[in-house]
Amino acid sequence: HFVFTPMLAGASVGTVEYRSITRPIREINKKARYLEAAATDIDPKTNTISCISIVCEGNSCETGEFEVNYDRLLFAVGAQTTTFGTPGVEEYCNYLKQVGDAQLIKNAIVNCFEQAGLPDISDEKKEKELTFAIVGAGPTGIEFAAELLDFIEKDGPRFYPDLL
Repeated sequence: HFVFTPMLAGASVGTVEYRSITRPIREINKKARYLEAAATDIDPKTNTISCISIVCEGNSCETGEFEVNYDRLLFAVGAQTTTFGTPGVEEYCNYLKQVGDAQLIKNAIVNCFEQAGLPDISDEKKEKELTFAIVGAGPTGIEFAAELLDFIEKDGPRFYPDLL
């Protein structure tokens, strides 16, 4: 699927529907062959690309190697999330690169508000549940911060009037 990533932040707080920001990539050009893989080498003399496929289920991933011959080559550069060595990011953060990531974040936010709204929760625990940290000040982090603030100030009070 093609994902319009600037809208992922909105999807993570419910402002935008997931289906509004995705489109099956194969519908864009049905004559093209699409492969999701990491290119490890390109040989322009033989018109061959060496690839590694990565198939993940949950947190478990398997890889496989293969080669592809090509007549014309068009490639799109992917991006790998980096933590910049910030302690705790790998263990505790949710990334925001795919629709599934937005869904996880949305569920986590709702869970925090639901937990904070329980009648027997202490003020200290409530404050802890409703404290959010955003690691990363790139476009996605800034956009997510703005969307989360909008949710807390505008949409949240409709759903959680006792908390906001």
